[in-house]
Amino acid sequence: MKALRQVIEEFGMRVPKKDDALRAFDRRFIKAKNTAIRTDVNKEDMEEIAAVVRNASGLADYTIVTIHAHESDRERSVPAKFLVTFARAMIDAGADVFVGHGPHVLRGIEIYKGRPILYSLSNFIFQNETLDRLPYENYERYRLDSNSHVADFNDKRYNLDRRGFPSKAEYWESIIAVPAWKGKDIVEIKLYPVTLGFGKPRTARGRPLFADEELSKKIIDDLQRLSEPFGTIVEYQDGIGILRFSTKKDE
Repeated sequence: MKALRQVIEEFGMRVPKKDDALRAFDRRFIKAKNTAIRTDVNKEDMEEIAAVVRNASGLADYTIVTIHAHESDRERSVPAKFLVTFARAMIDAGADVFVGHGPHVLRGIEIYKGRPILYSLSNFIFQNETLDRLPYENYERYRLDSNSHVADFNDKRYNLDRRGFPSKAEYWESIIAVPAWKGKDIVEIKLYPVTLGFGKPRTARGRPLFADEELSKKIIDDLQRLSEPFGTIVEYQDGIGILRFSTKKDE
């Protein structure tokens, strides 16, 4: 906090007298024991989107809401606080399922008021290395000249697969979720583990294939661990994960 106050002074900005909180660079900073970023929704945006979802739920048998958001909390596999608030609000507005994507990794599953919130199923088709062309700005960032092409960009960006997406298995492990319904009630979701080919050449990786038994168990175990903070139980059975729901009739 002391260093931040010094930076603000050097920018010629007004520094507040209070030592435990200040505003700068369109952010509010407060003292705490651990470093963290707290996020919240834009309430006006959320209300407008909720109105659309309420309308959709009155016109459709099933309503699925999704969002593309990269933001995380303590780590990439934990959704940002505003995503949790937003997802629950969409369920309150009438969504039957909420699906998040964007962080490129698996995140936990929450059952909120009997409806699933899938915070992220990771990637599905992930072939961003075999595009035909890229904008000039991509090459400029890595100081590549006009004779450079997509393969050259990949080599620079990922340091010959030693950093970024190609270097970490978590980006290449995924889930396909298949829900089953009984009338308006969701009764089960089967979670099929998928591999996108970690360690394979660029020409092969990025296409979804069912994972083998060992990797399937690992992916479902990861999903169960990530879902535990939400109180969700993911069963592993015959190579897949299963989420079971109680219907109003069962209750």
